[in-house]
Amino acid sequence: RSISLVHMQMLLDTYRNMVDFFPFVSLSRECRCQDLFQSRPMLMFAVLTVSSYDSVSLQRALSLEFRKVVMVRIMKGEKTLDLLQGLLVFIAWHHHYMDVQAVSITMLLQLCLGIAHDLGLDSISRTVRSPLQKENPRDREAKRAYLGCYYLSSNLGLLEPGKARTMSHTSTLRNYASE
Repeated sequence: RSISLVHMQMLLDTYRNMVDFFPFVSLSRECRCQDLFQSRPMLMFAVLTVSSYDSVSLQRALSLEFRKVVMVRIMKGEKTLDLLQGLLVFIAWHHHYMDVQAVSITMLLQLCLGIAHDLGLDSISRTVRSPLQKENPRDREAKRAYLGCYYLSSNLGLLEPGKARTMSHTSTLRNYASE
């Protein structure tokens, strides 16, 4: 509420430079912050949170508010790609704004795995397409999000081996990665 559109656009551009380090949720150059707030509010909220690292107070406030909004949406039963992508982005950079009093990152990751399963991301259409038929861009994003779940669960599983339930490597993951 206290961030101007110009500042939001600057943070979005900052995030685009961060994507190289977590390529599972990328945004096109044409995407503007107003568009993202309309179509993918949770992803935009997470992007603002992780890219505001130059202002500790702003990042803490956004992190706290993001967690509150996520919990409300999850308690209402929301299961969307937008929510999943927002959580993945938030978790990928959690070490910058970790709060020991807050919901654990491991728990947020478990929510991601549940959402991915409920959305059926492990079984996105594998039908053979003709060269003239384009792949649905939403499918590509969903596959990347699923790979992001695997990447984060593998990394967090290394840090806390007995705590996190990780995803096992499957042929689906191999196929998504090769695509």
